[in-house]
Amino acid sequence: MEKQNREENLAFDIDKWYEPLKQFTFPTVFLPFTPSMGRAITRYYQTRFLGRRTFRSADAEELAKLESQLDEAIRPFGENGAFVRLSGRSPKDGEPTPAIRKSLMQSYNAAVQRLLSEGYPDDSNTRLVAISQCPSWLRVTSGQEALSLLVSSERVLVDVFDWLGPDESTPPTAAPTQVALRAWEPGLRMDYEFRAWVSEGKLTAISSYDHYALYRHLGPQVAHIKELILAYWRQCHPHMPPEYHGTYVVDFGYLPQQDRVVLIELSPFLPCTGAALFHWKRDWDLLTRGDPTAPDGVVFRTREVYYGAIPPSSPESRVIPPEELLHTLVQSNWVERFESRAPLWSLYMKRWLQAPAAPATKRDPKKKRPTGAVTAWAGAAVLGLGALLVAWLVKGGHHHA
Repeated sequence: MEKQNREENLAFDIDKWYEPLKQFTFPTVFLPFTPSMGRAITRYYQTRFLGRRTFRSADAEELAKLESQLDEAIRPFGENGAFVRLSGRSPKDGEPTPAIRKSLMQSYNAAVQRLLSEGYPDDSNTRLVAISQCPSWLRVTSGQEALSLLVSSERVLVDVFDWLGPDESTPPTAAPTQVALRAWEPGLRMDYEFRAWVSEGKLTAISSYDHYALYRHLGPQVAHIKELILAYWRQCHPHMPPEYHGTYVVDFGYLPQQDRVVLIELSPFLPCTGAALFHWKRDWDLLTRGDPTAPDGVVFRTREVYYGAIPPSSPESRVIPPEELLHTLVQSNWVERFESRAPLWSLYMKRWLQAPAAPATKRDPKKKRPTGAVTAWAGAAVLGLGALLVAWLVKGGHHHA
């Protein structure tokens, strides 16, 4: 399934659409990403998270080279920094440096107290709103910060495996990947990010990208934001790659201080793309044809009730109270994640290279050994469940996709 999703997204990699649409989105620079760098990241992840001592001194040299290149490329972005990603996806499930973790928790706690003082209820939805107002851990100002995310991301691991394949003796056959650095926009918050569906040249539907939090302040602004998105989309649409045939999903950000919209990301008009507040099956007619009752034919959805307030469709499902559900999401995927301590990637590297190699274990010759890719994906699936939830919960990670 992961491989199928990747193949469906290839035409929507940022290096495929950036050039014709660069006037509508964030300034971006691309760095070559070599197979040896990809192998080094793979072996780092295997050694750190999967207990497979495959990391070696040559890999350390490759990662040091990549960190230096990232550092040099990030410097021109200035104090605002940049957003780092590969061609296909970002390392939104990666682990930031200790300094960023500490800063995130300080910002989060301050935001919670500020909202409570403004009269917000003392509940988990308020804490989701506080998260939306925190700086994202995906903003990087150095090669060290960028590499910390790349080497600890399961999303990066899977995409690199898909590109390189499990056999190191065979050159990669998939399309090459690159590292993209995008100018960070400090005025963009995740409560002002929106996903739009375009079917055969017609914008049909818009949704809040973050479909977990209830943002009450959006209600009075919906009409204005909708008008800006439609106007901006009309400028962007003629520049879309012709192979999309006028059908795609596009993410926009609204910058309230500048009262303007910016294009963030493009995705395929397929179920592999998150449906936000829509449902690919139930809302298929709306997504493909629009809303005939709306004057402009476009349906715009923002969350109007707490996440989880509507019972699941299956009668066997246990109805979890919204507060209990939201508390679990916030606690396990924000508070516990960023309160925990994790040393810099380079400290792990030094520890492995200084320690003696683990003794080889005997294997049953009749037992089939899984490929490196299968082993990595299976282990990452177990270890990365929390990170995958974060990828959906904390939409600041989407900021530049």
